[in-house]
Amino acid sequence: MESAEFFTVAETATRASNYRWFEQRLFELLGSWVSDPSLDDLETKYVVGTQSYHHEFLAELWAKRLPMLGYDPAPVAPSSEIDDGLSVDRWRTYPTSGKLAGLYRVILPRMASTYTSHLASTNEMADGPTVRALNLCLNDYRTDWIDGEFLLQSVISDATDLSEAYSVQRQVEEVFSATTGVL
Repeated sequence: MESAEFFTVAETATRASNYRWFEQRLFELLGSWVSDPSLDDLETKYVVGTQSYHHEFLAELWAKRLPMLGYDPAPVAPSSEIDDGLSVDRWRTYPTSGKLAGLYRVILPRMASTYTSHLASTNEMADGPTVRALNLCLNDYRTDWIDGEFLLQSVISDATDLSEAYSVQRQVEEVFSATTGVL
């Protein structure tokens, strides 16, 4: 992907702040799944728990980037729709297959798309640290996305699981479809 126009420092700072918020929220959301007694599959808890810490690392990575960009506000949700879409209470109501479908077929692909688009609009010579951060994010997202898809396929054992997965995937897609990428 080539881009003739690069993001300004202010645009990069705003995006980095949004990324920090989003990654922190994913860390909290996935962590809540691990402690949820209704999710009784140990493999799912292990994979999701491990990936939760990937998001914590990425949130810290973006938080460390912000002062270098001259911007360090308190994390604020990019929009009320995204805030609601990542609500622990909302996700608590979803079955396991739905949680996994929403995460691995909607949220991670959209966020990977957002990071990829940002990378295409970043001048490596002028902003090498942001390029490195984006590449680290994309590496984690690719690995987690693949592992998550395998996990999702392993928990879908009948038509009910499949129907629940599609239903939640659709609901999550509706929440995020009004945004560009996720942020």
